[in-house]
Amino acid sequence: MKKRKTDFFWPSYSDLMTSLFFIMLVLFVFADIKNKRANKELEAAKKITEEQLTKIKEMKESVEKIDSTYFRYDSINKRFSLKQRINFPENKSDINNKDTAYLLAVGRELQSTLDFLKQKNKLNATYVLILEGMASKDKKASDDFNYALSYKRALAVRNLWEERKIYFDTSFIDVQIAGSGISGIGRSEQEETNQQLLIHIIPKIGEIK
Repeated sequence: MKKRKTDFFWPSYSDLMTSLFFIMLVLFVFADIKNKRANKELEAAKKITEEQLTKIKEMKESVEKIDSTYFRYDSINKRFSLKQRINFPENKSDINNKDTAYLLAVGRELQSTLDFLKQKNKLNATYVLILEGMASKDKKASDDFNYALSYKRALAVRNLWEERKIYFDTSFIDVQIAGSGISGIGRSEQEETNQQLLIHIIPKIGEIK
C-alpha cells in the first residue's frame, strides 16, 4: 500500500518539536546558571564597594585629625592649609629664615602622621601627599610666571625637608609637587593671603582581600 506524504509529516514534526523543546530547555538551564553567577558577582562587587567606601571614610577621618597646631582644615574645599602664613619674598621662592623652624615642624608632623597611618593600615592602601604652592596676582608678572613660581615654592619646602632628613616612605606615600599659580578653588579675595602652601593627603584604596 502506497504511503501518503502526510504519513511522513507528523513524525517529522514531532521530532522537530522534541528537538526544539530540548534546545530551549538547555538554553534555559544555561541562562539560569548565568543569571545566578551574575547575581553572585554583583553581590560580591557591592560588598567590596561598601567595604571600600567604609575604609576610605575611616582613612579620611583619621587624616582630618592631623595636629591642628600647624594645619587648618578647610571643610568646604576638603583640604589643609598651613595656619601660619609663609611670607615668600615677592616673585621669589626662597624661604625666609623666620619660617624655616615652622616648616620643619610641619614636615615632622606630616611624617609622624603618615607613619601612624601606615602602621594602622589594614588594607593594601597607599596615600598621595600633594604639596601645592599658590601665588597672588601680580600685574607685573605673567600667568605662566606665577604658575612656575607657585610650583617652585612648593618644591622649596620639599627640598628643605629632605635637607633636614624628613623623608616619606615611598612604598606607602607618593609625594607630588604642584603649583596652581593664580587659579584654583577657594582662593581668598585678599590676594596677599593667597601666597600659601596647601596640603592634600589623598588615600588610594587597594585590593580588599
